[in-house]
Amino acid sequence: MKNIFGTDGIRGRAGVLPMDAMGLASIGKAFGVWLRSCCTDTKDRPSVLIGKDTRNSGDMLSAALAAGLMDSGVDVMDGGILPTPAVALAVRSGKASAGAVISASHNPYYDNGVKFFTQRGMKLSDDDEEKISALFMKTWTEKNINIMGRMLPASDILQDYISFILTKAGEGHSLNGMKLVLDTAHGAMYQAAPEVFRALGAEVHVLAAEPDGMNINEGVGSQHTELLCRHVTEKKAHAGFAFDGDGDRLIAVDAYGKKISGDTLLAIFARSAMEKGQLNPPVLVSTVMSNLGLKESLEQAGIVHEVTGVGDRQVLQRMHEKGALIGGEDSGHLIFLGPHCTGDGLFAAVLLARLCKKKPLHELAACMRTYPQVLVNIPVKKKISLEKLPGVQREIEAAEKHLGNMGRILVRYSGTEPLCRIMVEAESEEEARAVCDKVQKAMEIDAGLYA
Repeated sequence: MKNIFGTDGIRGRAGVLPMDAMGLASIGKAFGVWLRSCCTDTKDRPSVLIGKDTRNSGDMLSAALAAGLMDSGVDVMDGGILPTPAVALAVRSGKASAGAVISASHNPYYDNGVKFFTQRGMKLSDDDEEKISALFMKTWTEKNINIMGRMLPASDILQDYISFILTKAGEGHSLNGMKLVLDTAHGAMYQAAPEVFRALGAEVHVLAAEPDGMNINEGVGSQHTELLCRHVTEKKAHAGFAFDGDGDRLIAVDAYGKKISGDTLLAIFARSAMEKGQLNPPVLVSTVMSNLGLKESLEQAGIVHEVTGVGDRQVLQRMHEKGALIGGEDSGHLIFLGPHCTGDGLFAAVLLARLCKKKPLHELAACMRTYPQVLVNIPVKKKISLEKLPGVQREIEAAEKHLGNMGRILVRYSGTEPLCRIMVEAESEEEARAVCDKVQKAMEIDAGLYA
Protein backbone atom coordinates (compact mmCIF):
# COMPACT_ATOMS: atom_id res chain seq x y z
CA MET A 1 0.00 0.00 0.00
CA LYS A 2 1.42 3.37 -1.03
CA ASN A 3 1.87 6.01 1.67
CA ILE A 4 0.54 9.26 0.21
CA PHE A 5 2.42 11.35 2.79
CA GLY A 6 5.87 12.85 2.33
CA THR A 7 8.27 14.45 4.81
CA ASP A 8 5.76 17.16 5.73
CA GLY A 9 2.22 16.19 4.79
CA ILE A 10 1.00 15.64 1.23
CA ARG A 11 2.26 17.89 -1.58
CA GLY A 12 2.05 18.20 -5.34
CA ARG A 13 1.28 20.45 -8.27
CA ALA A 14 -2.01 22.28 -7.68
CA GLY A 15 -4.74 20.99 -9.98
CA VAL A 16 -3.02 17.62 -10.44
CA LEU A 17 -4.00 14.53 -8.43
CA PRO A 18 -3.80 14.38 -5.45
CA MET A 19 -3.74 18.20 -5.24
CA ASP A 20 -6.98 18.66 -7.16
CA ALA A 21 -10.62 18.84 -6.06
CA MET A 22 -11.19 15.11 -6.29
CA GLY A 23 -7.95 14.28 -4.51
CA LEU A 24 -8.52 16.70 -1.62
CA ALA A 25 -12.10 15.50 -1.17
CA SER A 26 -10.79 11.93 -0.93
CA ILE A 27 -8.07 13.00 1.50
CA GLY A 28 -10.69 14.80 3.58
CA LYS A 29 -12.93 11.74 3.59
CA ALA A 30 -10.04 9.49 4.65
CA PHE A 31 -8.86 11.84 7.40
CA GLY A 32 -12.41 12.33 8.65
CA VAL A 33 -13.10 8.60 8.90
CA TRP A 34 -9.80 8.12 10.74
CA LEU A 35 -10.55 11.04 13.07
CA ARG A 36 -13.98 9.68 13.97
CA SER A 37 -12.37 6.35 14.85
CA CYS A 38 -10.10 8.22 17.27
CA CYS A 39 -12.94 10.15 18.94
CA THR A 40 -15.12 7.31 20.18
CA ASP A 41 -14.91 8.52 23.79
CA THR A 42 -17.21 11.49 23.15
CA LYS A 43 -20.72 11.94 21.78
CA ASP A 44 -19.79 15.27 20.19
CA ARG A 45 -19.12 15.30 16.48
CA PRO A 46 -15.38 15.81 15.75
CA SER A 47 -14.38 19.10 14.15
CA VAL A 48 -11.45 20.16 11.96
CA LEU A 49 -10.09 23.70 11.70
CA ILE A 50 -8.81 24.45 8.18
CA GLY A 51 -6.26 27.19 7.58
CA LYS A 52 -4.41 28.07 4.41
CA ASP A 53 -1.66 30.30 3.07
CA THR A 54 -2.12 32.84 0.28
CA ARG A 55 -1.84 30.64 -2.84
CA ASN A 56 -4.55 31.11 -5.44
CA SER A 57 -5.36 27.38 -5.32
CA GLY A 58 -6.02 27.51 -1.57
CA ASP A 59 -9.71 28.38 -1.81
CA MET A 60 -10.51 25.50 -4.15
CA LEU A 61 -8.44 22.95 -2.25
CA SER A 62 -9.72 23.95 1.19
CA ALA A 63 -13.31 23.75 -0.09
CA ALA A 64 -12.66 20.28 -1.51
CA LEU A 65 -11.02 19.13 1.72
CA ALA A 66 -13.96 20.51 3.70
CA ALA A 67 -16.42 18.63 1.48
CA GLY A 68 -14.64 15.35 2.09
CA LEU A 69 -14.46 15.97 5.82
CA MET A 70 -18.16 16.80 6.10
CA ASP A 71 -19.04 13.78 3.97
CA SER A 72 -17.26 11.63 6.56
CA GLY A 73 -19.35 13.08 9.39
CA VAL A 74 -16.91 15.71 10.64
CA ASP A 75 -17.71 19.39 11.23
CA VAL A 76 -15.45 21.96 9.57
CA MET A 77 -14.27 25.39 10.72
CA ASP A 78 -12.93 27.59 7.92
CA GLY A 79 -10.17 29.72 9.44
CA GLY A 80 -9.16 31.40 6.17
CA ILE A 81 -5.57 32.59 5.84
CA LEU A 82 -3.68 31.47 8.94
CA PRO A 83 -0.04 30.71 9.76
CA THR A 84 0.51 27.00 10.33
CA PRO A 85 1.40 27.44 14.03
CA ALA A 86 -1.87 29.34 14.60
CA VAL A 87 -3.80 26.25 13.52
CA ALA A 88 -1.71 23.93 15.69
CA LEU A 89 -2.17 26.14 18.75
CA ALA A 90 -5.92 26.49 18.18
CA VAL A 91 -6.26 22.72 18.11
CA ARG A 92 -4.11 22.34 21.23
CA SER A 93 -6.32 24.83 23.05
CA GLY A 94 -9.43 22.78 22.24
CA LYS A 95 -11.02 24.96 19.56
CA ALA A 96 -11.18 21.92 17.25
CA SER A 97 -10.56 18.18 17.39
CA ALA A 98 -7.89 18.44 14.70
CA GLY A 99 -6.40 20.90 12.25
CA ALA A 100 -5.48 21.02 8.58
CA VAL A 101 -3.33 23.54 6.72
CA ILE A 102 -3.46 23.97 2.94
CA SER A 103 0.08 25.03 2.08
CA ALA A 104 3.26 23.99 0.30
CA SER A 105 5.45 25.96 2.70
CA HIS A 106 8.41 27.52 0.83
CA ASN A 107 7.46 26.08 -2.58
CA PRO A 108 6.27 28.27 -5.50
CA TYR A 109 2.60 29.22 -5.82
CA TYR A 110 1.83 26.50 -8.36
CA ASP A 111 2.49 23.80 -5.75
CA ASN A 112 0.24 23.14 -2.80
CA GLY A 113 -0.24 20.60 -0.05
CA VAL A 114 -2.02 19.67 3.13
CA LYS A 115 -0.72 18.81 6.59
CA PHE A 116 -2.68 17.78 9.63
CA PHE A 117 -2.51 18.33 13.38
CA THR A 118 -3.97 16.07 16.05
CA GLN A 119 -5.60 17.01 19.34
CA ARG A 120 -2.36 18.04 21.09
CA GLY A 121 -1.36 20.23 18.18
CA MET A 122 1.02 17.49 17.03
CA LYS A 123 1.60 16.23 13.51
CA LEU A 124 0.52 12.74 12.51
CA SER A 125 2.62 9.72 13.43
CA ASP A 126 3.88 7.24 10.83
CA ASP A 127 1.19 4.81 11.94
CA ASP A 128 -1.52 7.47 11.57
CA GLU A 129 -0.31 8.30 8.06
CA GLU A 130 -0.41 4.65 7.02
CA LYS A 131 -3.98 4.26 8.27
CA ILE A 132 -5.14 7.41 6.48
CA SER A 133 -3.33 6.34 3.29
CA ALA A 134 -5.18 3.01 3.38
CA LEU A 135 -8.49 4.82 3.79
CA PHE A 136 -7.58 7.13 0.89
CA MET A 137 -7.19 4.11 -1.39
CA LYS A 138 -10.58 2.70 -0.40
CA THR A 139 -13.61 2.97 -2.68
CA TRP A 140 -16.54 4.40 -0.72
CA THR A 141 -20.03 3.31 -1.68
CA GLU A 142 -22.11 3.75 1.48
CA LYS A 143 -23.66 7.17 2.14
CA ASN A 144 -25.42 8.29 5.31
CA ILE A 145 -26.89 11.77 5.11
CA ASN A 146 -27.74 11.62 8.81
CA ILE A 147 -24.09 11.82 9.90
CA MET A 148 -22.85 14.50 7.51
CA GLY A 149 -20.91 17.34 9.11
CA ARG A 150 -21.66 21.05 9.08
CA MET A 151 -19.66 24.20 8.35
CA LEU A 152 -19.08 26.10 11.60
CA PRO A 153 -17.78 29.64 12.19
CA ALA A 154 -14.11 30.03 13.15
CA SER A 155 -13.74 33.28 15.06
CA ASP A 156 -10.72 35.02 16.56
CA ILE A 157 -8.20 32.34 15.56
CA LEU A 158 -5.66 34.85 14.24
CA GLN A 159 -6.14 37.28 17.14
CA ASP A 160 -5.82 34.44 19.64
CA TYR A 161 -2.55 33.49 17.97
CA ILE A 162 -1.25 37.06 18.11
CA SER A 163 -2.19 37.28 21.79
CA PHE A 164 -0.36 34.01 22.43
CA ILE A 165 2.83 35.33 20.80
CA LEU A 166 2.69 38.59 22.75
CA THR A 167 2.10 36.78 26.03
CA LYS A 168 4.34 33.73 25.74
CA ALA A 169 7.19 35.05 23.57
CA GLY A 170 6.94 38.75 24.37
CA GLU A 171 6.37 38.16 28.11
CA GLY A 172 5.95 41.87 28.74
CA HIS A 173 9.31 42.77 27.19
CA SER A 174 9.46 45.98 25.17
CA LEU A 175 11.30 46.28 21.87
CA ASN A 176 11.27 50.08 22.00
CA GLY A 177 14.29 51.50 20.24
CA MET A 178 14.71 48.52 17.92
CA LYS A 179 14.46 48.88 14.16
CA LEU A 180 13.50 45.67 12.38
CA VAL A 181 12.80 44.61 8.79
CA LEU A 182 10.29 41.82 8.21
CA ASP A 183 9.92 39.75 5.03
CA THR A 184 6.60 37.91 5.20
CA ALA A 185 7.04 36.18 1.79
CA HIS A 186 3.61 37.41 0.62
CA GLY A 187 2.43 34.52 2.76
CA ALA A 188 0.38 33.68 5.81
CA MET A 189 2.45 35.88 8.16
CA TYR A 190 1.71 39.10 6.29
CA GLN A 191 -0.77 40.28 8.94
CA ALA A 192 0.40 38.75 12.21
CA ALA A 193 4.14 39.48 12.09
CA PRO A 194 3.96 43.27 11.61
CA GLU A 195 1.15 43.56 14.17
CA VAL A 196 3.10 41.67 16.82
CA PHE A 197 6.34 43.61 16.47
CA ARG A 198 4.57 46.96 16.38
CA ALA A 199 2.63 46.00 19.51
CA LEU A 200 5.98 45.29 21.20
CA GLY A 201 7.18 48.79 20.35
CA ALA A 202 9.62 48.10 17.53
CA GLU A 203 10.01 50.31 14.47
CA VAL A 204 8.96 47.93 11.71
CA HIS A 205 9.68 48.01 7.98
CA VAL A 206 7.74 45.35 6.07
CA LEU A 207 8.64 43.63 2.81
CA ALA A 208 6.61 41.18 0.71
CA ALA A 209 3.28 41.69 2.48
CA GLU A 210 1.00 42.13 -0.54
CA PRO A 211 -0.16 38.63 -1.52
CA ASP A 212 -1.90 38.28 -4.87
CA GLY A 213 -2.21 34.50 -4.94
CA MET A 214 0.80 33.95 -7.17
CA ASN A 215 3.67 35.92 -5.60
CA ILE A 216 4.09 33.80 -2.46
CA ASN A 217 7.81 33.01 -1.92
CA GLU A 218 8.67 34.56 -5.31
CA GLY A 219 12.19 35.92 -4.79
CA VAL A 220 11.39 36.62 -1.13
CA GLY A 221 10.99 34.83 2.19
CA SER A 222 13.22 32.41 4.05
CA GLN A 223 14.56 30.85 0.82
CA HIS A 224 15.46 34.17 -0.82
CA THR A 225 16.95 36.65 1.65
CA GLU A 226 18.79 38.92 -0.80
CA LEU A 227 16.12 41.65 -0.68
CA LEU A 228 15.95 41.48 3.10
CA CYS A 229 19.74 41.70 3.45
CA ARG A 230 19.79 44.83 1.31
CA HIS A 231 16.96 46.54 3.18
CA VAL A 232 18.44 45.79 6.61
CA THR A 233 21.64 47.62 5.71
CA GLU A 234 19.85 50.44 3.87
CA LYS A 235 17.51 51.07 6.82
CA LYS A 236 20.36 50.64 9.32
CA ALA A 237 18.16 48.15 11.14
CA HIS A 238 19.21 46.03 14.08
CA ALA A 239 18.08 42.84 12.35
CA GLY A 240 15.81 41.37 9.70
CA PHE A 241 13.50 38.37 9.91
CA ALA A 242 12.31 36.29 6.94
CA PHE A 243 9.40 33.85 7.11
CA ASP A 244 8.25 31.20 4.65
CA GLY A 245 4.84 30.93 3.01
CA ASP A 246 3.03 29.29 5.92
CA GLY A 247 5.01 30.94 8.71
CA ASP A 248 6.61 27.98 10.45
CA ARG A 249 10.20 28.95 9.51
CA LEU A 250 12.53 31.79 10.43
CA ILE A 251 15.77 32.94 8.86
CA ALA A 252 17.47 36.04 10.30
CA VAL A 253 19.77 38.75 8.94
CA ASP A 254 22.18 40.74 11.10
CA ALA A 255 22.81 44.50 10.98
CA TYR A 256 25.56 43.99 8.39
CA GLY A 257 23.22 42.21 6.00
CA LYS A 258 24.59 38.73 6.70
CA LYS A 259 22.19 35.80 6.64
CA ILE A 260 22.02 33.82 9.88
CA SER A 261 21.06 30.19 9.32
CA GLY A 262 18.66 28.07 11.30
CA ASP A 263 21.56 26.07 12.77
CA THR A 264 23.19 29.23 14.10
CA LEU A 265 19.86 30.34 15.57
CA LEU A 266 19.55 26.97 17.31
CA ALA A 267 23.02 27.43 18.81
CA ILE A 268 22.13 30.95 19.96
CA PHE A 269 18.89 29.88 21.63
CA ALA A 270 20.36 26.76 23.25
CA ARG A 271 23.46 28.48 24.62
CA SER A 272 21.43 31.43 25.88
CA ALA A 273 19.04 29.10 27.70
CA MET A 274 21.98 27.11 29.07
CA GLU A 275 23.63 30.26 30.44
CA LYS A 276 20.39 31.18 32.22
CA GLY A 277 19.98 27.69 33.67
CA GLN A 278 16.81 27.18 31.63
CA LEU A 279 17.89 24.25 29.45
CA ASN A 280 16.93 21.24 31.52
CA PRO A 281 17.80 18.67 30.32
CA PRO A 282 20.80 20.17 28.45
CA VAL A 283 19.77 18.67 25.11
CA LEU A 284 19.11 20.09 21.64
CA VAL A 285 17.62 18.11 18.76
CA SER A 286 18.34 18.77 15.09
CA THR A 287 18.60 16.74 11.88
CA VAL A 288 21.34 15.04 9.90
CA MET A 289 21.37 18.13 7.65
CA SER A 290 22.65 20.37 10.46
CA ASN A 291 26.07 21.94 10.03
CA LEU A 292 28.97 20.26 11.80
CA GLY A 293 29.60 23.58 13.54
CA LEU A 294 26.34 23.24 15.49
CA LYS A 295 27.56 20.08 17.20
CA GLU A 296 30.88 21.75 18.06
CA SER A 297 29.15 24.83 19.48
CA LEU A 298 26.80 22.76 21.62
CA GLU A 299 29.59 20.53 22.94
CA GLN A 300 31.59 23.62 23.95
CA ALA A 301 28.63 24.70 26.08
CA GLY A 302 28.05 21.26 27.60
CA ILE A 303 24.88 20.61 25.59
CA VAL A 304 24.06 17.16 24.22
CA HIS A 305 23.31 17.12 20.48
CA GLU A 306 20.61 14.64 19.45
CA VAL A 307 20.38 13.97 15.69
CA THR A 308 17.32 12.74 13.78
CA GLY A 309 16.26 12.18 10.20
CA VAL A 310 15.03 15.10 8.10
CA GLY A 311 11.72 16.78 8.92
CA ASP A 312 10.38 18.74 11.87
CA ARG A 313 8.05 15.84 12.68
CA GLN A 314 11.04 13.62 13.45
CA VAL A 315 12.65 16.42 15.45
CA LEU A 316 9.50 16.81 17.54
CA GLN A 317 9.27 13.09 18.18
CA ARG A 318 12.87 12.96 19.45
CA MET A 319 12.32 16.07 21.56
CA HIS A 320 9.43 14.36 23.32
CA GLU A 321 11.49 11.20 23.79
CA LYS A 322 14.43 13.07 25.34
CA GLY A 323 12.48 15.79 27.13
CA ALA A 324 14.31 18.42 25.05
CA LEU A 325 12.99 21.98 25.11
CA ILE A 326 14.64 23.28 21.92
CA GLY A 327 15.00 21.66 18.52
CA GLY A 328 14.78 22.41 14.83
CA GLU A 329 16.32 22.39 11.39
CA ASP A 330 18.80 24.51 9.49
CA SER A 331 15.93 25.43 7.16
CA GLY A 332 14.52 27.57 9.96
CA HIS A 333 12.04 25.26 11.67
CA LEU A 334 12.59 26.22 15.32
CA ILE A 335 10.61 24.46 18.04
CA PHE A 336 10.26 25.48 21.68
CA LEU A 337 8.39 22.78 23.56
CA GLY A 338 6.56 23.74 26.70
CA PRO A 339 5.05 27.03 25.62
CA HIS A 340 4.63 25.75 22.05
CA CYS A 341 3.87 22.52 20.20
CA THR A 342 5.30 23.06 16.70
CA GLY A 343 7.70 25.16 14.64
CA ASP A 344 6.78 28.86 14.65
CA GLY A 345 8.77 31.51 12.80
CA LEU A 346 7.11 34.44 14.57
CA PHE A 347 7.50 32.96 18.05
CA ALA A 348 11.21 32.41 17.36
CA ALA A 349 11.61 35.89 15.86
CA VAL A 350 10.24 37.59 18.98
CA LEU A 351 12.54 35.55 21.23
CA LEU A 352 15.49 36.43 19.01
CA ALA A 353 14.61 40.13 18.97
CA ARG A 354 14.65 40.11 22.77
CA LEU A 355 18.18 38.67 22.71
CA CYS A 356 19.25 41.15 20.02
CA LYS A 357 18.17 44.07 22.18
CA LYS A 358 20.83 43.07 24.70
CA LYS A 359 23.53 41.96 22.28
CA PRO A 360 23.89 42.53 18.49
CA LEU A 361 22.94 39.56 16.35
CA HIS A 362 26.38 39.29 14.73
CA GLU A 363 27.92 38.92 18.20
CA LEU A 364 25.35 36.30 19.20
CA ALA A 365 26.07 34.39 15.98
CA ALA A 366 29.78 34.23 16.80
CA CYS A 367 28.99 31.32 19.14
CA MET A 368 29.05 28.95 16.16
CA ARG A 369 31.61 28.33 13.44
CA THR A 370 29.87 27.40 10.20
CA TYR A 371 31.69 24.85 8.07
CA PRO A 372 31.57 25.56 4.32
CA GLN A 373 28.74 23.50 2.88
CA VAL A 374 27.87 22.57 -0.68
CA LEU A 375 24.39 21.27 -1.42
CA VAL A 376 23.42 19.94 -4.85
CA ASN A 377 19.92 18.87 -5.88
CA ILE A 378 19.81 16.35 -8.73
CA PRO A 379 16.43 15.84 -10.45
CA VAL A 380 15.49 12.15 -10.61
CA LYS A 381 12.71 10.31 -12.40
CA LYS A 382 12.86 7.39 -9.99
CA LYS A 383 14.20 7.13 -6.44
CA ILE A 384 16.40 4.05 -6.74
CA SER A 385 17.74 2.77 -3.42
CA LEU A 386 21.19 4.29 -2.96
CA GLU A 387 22.51 0.89 -1.83
CA LYS A 388 21.80 -0.34 -5.38
CA LEU A 389 24.05 2.31 -6.93
CA PRO A 390 27.60 0.88 -6.57
CA GLY A 391 29.42 3.85 -8.08
CA VAL A 392 27.70 6.22 -5.67
CA GLN A 393 28.52 3.98 -2.71
CA ARG A 394 32.21 3.89 -3.68
CA GLU A 395 32.41 7.67 -3.91
CA ILE A 396 30.58 8.14 -0.59
CA GLU A 397 33.00 5.76 1.16
CA ALA A 398 35.98 7.53 -0.41
CA ALA A 399 34.61 10.92 0.65
CA GLU A 400 34.04 9.79 4.25
CA LYS A 401 37.61 8.49 4.44
CA HIS A 402 39.00 11.70 2.93
CA LEU A 403 37.03 14.10 5.14
CA GLY A 404 37.52 12.23 8.42
CA ASN A 405 36.46 14.31 11.44
CA MET A 406 36.86 17.60 9.59
CA GLY A 407 33.82 17.27 7.38
CA ARG A 408 31.00 14.98 6.34
CA ILE A 409 28.86 13.88 3.43
CA LEU A 410 25.16 13.09 3.28
CA VAL A 411 23.30 11.74 0.25
CA ARG A 412 19.52 11.35 0.48
CA TYR A 413 16.35 11.64 -1.54
CA SER A 414 13.97 14.51 -0.85
CA GLY A 415 10.80 13.50 0.93
CA THR A 416 8.70 16.11 -0.88
CA GLU A 417 10.28 16.55 -4.34
CA PRO A 418 11.75 14.30 -7.09
CA LEU A 419 15.31 15.18 -6.10
CA CYS A 420 18.44 13.51 -4.78
CA ARG A 421 20.28 15.83 -2.39
CA ILE A 422 24.06 15.67 -1.98
CA MET A 423 25.44 17.66 0.95
CA VAL A 424 29.15 17.98 1.70
CA GLU A 425 30.85 19.93 4.49
CA ALA A 426 34.59 20.48 4.61
CA GLU A 427 37.18 22.96 5.88
CA SER A 428 37.00 24.87 2.59
CA GLU A 429 34.29 25.37 0.00
CA GLU A 430 36.67 24.24 -2.73
CA GLU A 431 37.25 20.92 -1.00
CA ALA A 432 33.53 20.44 -0.37
CA ARG A 433 32.69 21.19 -4.00
CA ALA A 434 35.33 18.80 -5.32
CA VAL A 435 33.95 15.95 -3.20
CA CYS A 436 30.38 16.83 -4.17
CA ASP A 437 31.23 16.87 -7.89
CA LYS A 438 32.62 13.32 -7.73
CA VAL A 439 29.52 11.97 -6.01
CA GLN A 440 27.23 13.88 -8.38
CA LYS A 441 28.93 12.38 -11.44
CA ALA A 442 28.63 8.89 -9.97
CA MET A 443 24.97 9.53 -9.18
CA GLU A 444 24.21 10.66 -12.72
CA ILE A 445 26.02 7.65 -14.21
CA ASP A 446 24.47 5.07 -11.87
CA ALA A 447 20.98 6.55 -12.04
CA GLY A 448 21.23 6.51 -15.82
CA LEU A 449 22.27 2.87 -15.80
CA TYR A 450 19.71 1.69 -13.29
CA ALA A 451 16.70 3.93 -14.01
